[in-house]
Amino acid sequence: MKLSYVVDLKHEDHEWSAGIDGSSYVRDWGVFSVGRAFAVMNGRSDAGIRLRFEVPDGWRVSGSWRDIGAGEFAVSGNDDLSESMFFAGRHEEFKVRRGEFELLFAVGGPKASERKAELSKLANDVLNYYSGLFGGMPKAPPGASLDKILVVVNPGPSTDGEVIGNHISMILDTSGDPMGALFSRFIFAHEFFHLWNGKSFYPASTDEEWFKEGVSNYYTMKALRKAGVLTEEAMFGVMNGLFFQRYSNDEAYGKKAISEVSSGDDKHRHWGMIYGGGMFAGICRDVTIRKATAGGKSLDDVITGLFKDFGGSSEGYSRNELVSRIDKLSIGSERFLNDHVYGAGAVPIDVCLRDAGLDATITDGTLSVKRKANESPEEKARIAAMFGGSE
Repeated sequence: MKLSYVVDLKHEDHEWSAGIDGSSYVRDWGVFSVGRAFAVMNGRSDAGIRLRFEVPDGWRVSGSWRDIGAGEFAVSGNDDLSESMFFAGRHEEFKVRRGEFELLFAVGGPKASERKAELSKLANDVLNYYSGLFGGMPKAPPGASLDKILVVVNPGPSTDGEVIGNHISMILDTSGDPMGALFSRFIFAHEFFHLWNGKSFYPASTDEEWFKEGVSNYYTMKALRKAGVLTEEAMFGVMNGLFFQRYSNDEAYGKKAISEVSSGDDKHRHWGMIYGGGMFAGICRDVTIRKATAGGKSLDDVITGLFKDFGGSSEGYSRNELVSRIDKLSIGSERFLNDHVYGAGAVPIDVCLRDAGLDATITDGTLSVKRKANESPEEKARIAAMFGGSE
């Protein structure tokens, strides 16, 4: 039996919770789709699937499967097909490799060649920081693979990113707005961090989305500082303009716990709570750990410890496991997390930043952060360790 069908690509005509980065769409220069949108599967775990694309002259196909040449790809089974993506069109390709690990980029749009050079440098810089932090590349859980990651990047009216399987789809705002451009880089580096925090190791329940998403934002900020993309002044501005404003203006702020709005559609509706509040909770715990251990330990030890113990396994870490690891490094953290992550108390980020050695205040709903005029050597070293860049 032969089955013929047509895939409707007018995705942008409708409202979807995941946005166009998570399903099919069309651009003048090509077509993006995910496997579960175009492939009809029979329910069996078929192996040895072959995909062949027939495309117009001048087009290429960038797929997340094993390329066997002549426009054909080898697919290991239905899971590999349903958790996949591709871009077919007139676009630029480049690869970033670390041993057996490969990132394949498909970059589309009128200025693809210009963005190719910028994204190549940024990808290498952030991967150097992440792999150095964790002491190695991502580790796939049993039955999965993290040796080839497809990253599709296209311009659009607003910035968004989606992880599908092990692969990444990004829409980047190219309007020329400086904050939009910075947010685009933030999403870019954030999604890469998920190859470790989110894919290599992951929480057993949605209560810990604050750690998966918010703490990932903290390390994204560090990566962009290391890459020289984010100056200290810009970083302090981002803390307010991008994160504190969305956190403090979230309708759940001060009324519901971050963990309470972390599942399903709630997660998308409460971006400020999870991505902003979660980041601030992570910063607060980092400060506390560094002060409690005189700089000997940090949040790095928590996150790399999770990678060491859970990376590449089929077991997710529990809330008790996470809280216990943090509390062992700074007694009192369990109460803080119960109050401000698992309880409805607002994260006192101004207090935490002052503990780090910064001049931080919240006035009329605005978080203002700057250097103190008389910071001590200990404060200067702590700030450099937490937020230092390439300067």
